[in-house]
Amino acid sequence: MYLCSSVSKINIYMEKDSIKMITTFKIFETMSEATTPTYLMTLSEYKEKVSPILKSFRKFLSKNTDYLRPANYSGIFHNTYDEYEAKAKARNEKSYPDSWNTWGKKYVEERWPNHKPAPKEVMDTYQDYIKTFSKIFGESNLSKIDQDETNSNKRSVRRALDDETYLNLIKDGKLEYSKFEEILKSVGLKVPAGFNKKINYVPKPTEKSPEEILKIYTSITKCLSALNDRKASVYDIGPRMTKNMYRISYQDIYSFKFIVDNYNFLTFEQKSTLESIPDFKKYIDRAKTYIIKAGEKNITFADSPVYIKIIKEVKEAVQPAIDSYKEEIKKKLLKKQVDIINEKSTMSVTDFEKKYGNEYIDSKNNIRISMNSFNMTELGQLLIMDETETNKYIKDQQDDYQEMEYNKIQTLFYRLQTGFPQIIDFKFKDFSWDIKGLEFIINGYDSNDVIYFINTQGISAGGWNIQRWHMRWLMSVWIGNEKISSYKSE
Repeated sequence: MYLCSSVSKINIYMEKDSIKMITTFKIFETMSEATTPTYLMTLSEYKEKVSPILKSFRKFLSKNTDYLRPANYSGIFHNTYDEYEAKAKARNEKSYPDSWNTWGKKYVEERWPNHKPAPKEVMDTYQDYIKTFSKIFGESNLSKIDQDETNSNKRSVRRALDDETYLNLIKDGKLEYSKFEEILKSVGLKVPAGFNKKINYVPKPTEKSPEEILKIYTSITKCLSALNDRKASVYDIGPRMTKNMYRISYQDIYSFKFIVDNYNFLTFEQKSTLESIPDFKKYIDRAKTYIIKAGEKNITFADSPVYIKIIKEVKEAVQPAIDSYKEEIKKKLLKKQVDIINEKSTMSVTDFEKKYGNEYIDSKNNIRISMNSFNMTELGQLLIMDETETNKYIKDQQDDYQEMEYNKIQTLFYRLQTGFPQIIDFKFKDFSWDIKGLEFIINGYDSNDVIYFINTQGISAGGWNIQRWHMRWLMSVWIGNEKISSYKSE
């Protein structure tokens, strides 16, 4: 007998010759109270509030296989036989017209031989579950829920990261950053690279006691001594193993990683002592490059108003140049679209497929051509886009390009700030731009009135067929006629 239920009833089903009564008041009480989205729950909260509902739902479905069948490979939607048959008929008529009455309908019945009309009680219970899942998972995610989500909301958290739900909630002040971190940590995830930059958040540095700092200093000294004693290659070493590391041991990598992760905890005096030893300095300089790279993932300059001001001035100055390259992007994409459409219209189907398709041998050893790979390329997409889709694609490419160049500018100034923390003010001096690139000059000033001449060039690079238009940014820092440092970002 089917399992019947509603919010206020007791479920009863037959089990051989005995009747087993299952009270479901607790489950349905939990369902009625379930309103918090799953992506806002920690793992323990999810297991307490959502897992019992999902398990109950799976059990309900297992008792009602005569009435309900999964609508798709993933998701929680299920079909009655009438719905299942209607979908199968639509697919059948599309692929094999006029075959439904001859063999299509019989085939569907054979696939679900024990089907029965779903009783009202079963459908009411099913709809109760769906309404609950809509509230906690979101309607747009009901078709994405997998079996492995019964005991973990990790997929829900990933979906909220991918569609920027968390980003918007934090920006709007509806989600505390500490709660966001707690949720991610509970499911084994970390804050994605660049996320803090998007919300203009600067993580607070971990504080260490004087005793802990002294222990770190002692350990880093031992690590540096060990690297030097083993003559570890300063050019090949890094904080993690890569396929190109043939002369570096795991022991050296662990030692170097400890230096990278903890060097900034040291005091100025401790750093100066270590850097005064020539054999140590080369490893420390190498470690600093990784420390800078890690910081570049979350550049915000939130605590540096002078940098925010100068970066804004630079962006405003270079905007006409960036706009000109954005116009080039539009021209190139429109030309590519016109060319591929003309080619498709003037060539035979066979010749077009031979040029852009991939040959393969089917099960009967016949040579065939697949256009799947081509259809996924930019050319393939441009071929089928209408005017609205084309304009949106062009705008997306232009926006991506502008964001890329802005990020390069920020990276340059982050490296400048890291290398010259003594600079406390800037003055934008000059800007020039031509077809080859652009150049601007900035004066930097420290507390001792030393003037740093900062020359930055943006050189046009790339072409459309091999590498898209972009800028190679080069920054050099001078005091008088002496070049004291340089940075690049490309």
